[in-house]
Amino acid sequence: MSRFTKKNFQPLDQEEKDLMESIEKGEWQPVKNLEREKKAAIQAARNPLKKSTTDMN
Repeated sequence: MSRFTKKNFQPLDQEEKDLMESIEKGEWQPVKNLEREKKAAIQAARNPLKKSTTDMN
């Protein structure tokens, strides 16, 4: 059974449609350490413009 149906979700563009088809075909695999990946994603979202420690001058 598909998680997405045309009744409850319409893709906005071709990229979104392609992603949905890929998920439905089972082409995606779960990560090995979900909690670590979630923390990394949250940290990246909180610091999108964090300055690098390397001086570019």
